[in-house]
Amino acid sequence: MGGGPKMDGIGSRVEDYVTLYKYLDENFPGRYIKDWEEFDHPQLGPVEIGGLNSKWCQQNPPPELLEQECIKNTEFALGMVGVLPVVKIKDAVVTPVGGGASKVVITYINVGFLPTNGTAKAITTKAIRPQANVTVSLPAGMEFVVGAKMMEIDHLSGRSSSYVPTAPVPRMGSATNPHEGQLELVVTGSGEVSVEVDWQRGGVTAAAVKVTAAAL
Repeated sequence: MGGGPKMDGIGSRVEDYVTLYKYLDENFPGRYIKDWEEFDHPQLGPVEIGGLNSKWCQQNPPPELLEQECIKNTEFALGMVGVLPVVKIKDAVVTPVGGGASKVVITYINVGFLPTNGTAKAITTKAIRPQANVTVSLPAGMEFVVGAKMMEIDHLSGRSSSYVPTAPVPRMGSATNPHEGQLELVVTGSGEVSVEVDWQRGGVTAAAVKVTAAAL
C-alpha cells in the first residue's frame, strides 16, 4: 500500500505475521499453529489445511491472556465513563417582562471532564452536530415571542478546558465560565414549558418550567 511494507491477501503486513508466529512458537508451542496437511475436499479437491488459529490469535487473544486483556479493557471503559460530560440544570428563572409575557432563562452546567461534543475533532469531522438540539414544547394557550419549537445551543466545555497536566489545579480569573450555557425564551400565557436538550455526547437534559403570566 502506497510504498509501505508488503501486504498479503487479507491486508495485513507480512512482518506482523512473522512476529506473531514467532511469539506463539515461543510462548504457546503447538497450541495455536497447526502443521499444514493435505485434505481431499469434496468440492474443491486436494487442498491443504493448517496454519494459524485466527479465533484465538487475531480475533481474540489466546485464552491464557484473555482475562488480563479483559481487565485492561474494563479499566479503560470505566475510566472513560468517569470523564464523560455530565450536564445538569443549574437554575431556571422566570421573569415577567410586561404585556402578559415572561422571560425564561435556563442555565446549564457541564460538571464532567470532557465537553458535550466529546472532542473538537468530532465537530470538524462532522461526527456530531456543531450545536446541541433544543426542543421546546408549549401547552395550549401559550405562544413564543422569542424562541421556537426547535432551537440550538452551543456545546459546553468540560473541566478539561482548564486542565493543565503540569498544574492540574483549574485556572482562575476567566470572565466567563465555558462549562455553563444559557437558553433564553420569551413566551406569553401560563403553563408548563418543557425543554429538552440533546447534547449527543453529553446525553439529554430535560426541564419543566412553570410560567404564570403577569396581569396585563
